[in-house]
Amino acid sequence: MAFNDGIITVERLVNYWCGIYSQMTWREEYMNAVRDPEAVEISHLKSACELAGKDILEIGCGDGKFIRQYQGIPKMLVGIDPENTDLKTARLNSAQSGHRTSFVQTIGEHLPFSSRSFDIAIFASSL
Repeated sequence: MAFNDGIITVERLVNYWCGIYSQMTWREEYMNAVRDPEAVEISHLKSACELAGKDILEIGCGDGKFIRQYQGIPKMLVGIDPENTDLKTARLNSAQSGHRTSFVQTIGEHLPFSSRSFDIAIFASSL
């Protein structure tokens, strides 16, 4: 990333990454390879906290790719995302997996849950 004037702002970073992403081909098999090819994210999550028997909120779940890696372990799992299209995909994939997961269209700044509703909140790979 070359900012010749040495000034790095959030706006410049966002514009830079949006330019990179717009040049990529977003196919499912490519995303799986890029997302977490060695399952490092889920490994870190499992080593950082016990998931079994917990109530978990994943903020910015998108289409549920990360949720599918640990679905069925927690007592309750809720994914939130502002994009309804992604949530439809997440719901479909979740239903096919046989694990019960709830998906809610909202943003992390305005959670529609009471305080202390969850034991763990996950915010992974979200901007």
